[in-house]
Amino acid sequence: MLKPHLNKSGHLLQRSRVVQIIEMPPIAIKTLIIIVIILSLAIIITILATRPTTFEVTSKGLRIRNILFGRMIPVPQLRADGARIIDFAISPELRPKWRTLGVSLPGYQAGWFRLYNGEKALVFLTRAKQTVYIPTTMDYSLLVSVENPATFLSSLRGFDN
Repeated sequence: MLKPHLNKSGHLLQRSRVVQIIEMPPIAIKTLIIIVIILSLAIIITILATRPTTFEVTSKGLRIRNILFGRMIPVPQLRADGARIIDFAISPELRPKWRTLGVSLPGYQAGWFRLYNGEKALVFLTRAKQTVYIPTTMDYSLLVSVENPATFLSSLRGFDN
């Protein structure tokens, strides 16, 4: 096999044929800057969203402390009577299916999701077993992973109207 050789004008010489090499224009600097900004924002959002989340049950409601998706849900909006501890292997319809706004990494999900049953949910999950499902009077439910689900559920029901 012949090795390709270039002449002085940048043409490829091969078997007495001349082939002209034409390069693609370099990527526009604006496009490169936009790509860098988008990737940087994605990294920043992921870092912020994966910071530890805490749940505080008070007489006023459930305070979710999360830098991106934190909020206070008043007691009247929580349907504590319908809250329960679930396992996705037994209740697969309550598993998050589509992320609409949030973070989904192996072993960590936070943000807004659609569940397999079509329901909208605010999700803070680190495990698939012993997850607390809390319906609300709003147009969404909560799915949360907590250290002691039974104690959390008991605290939540203690303030139910």
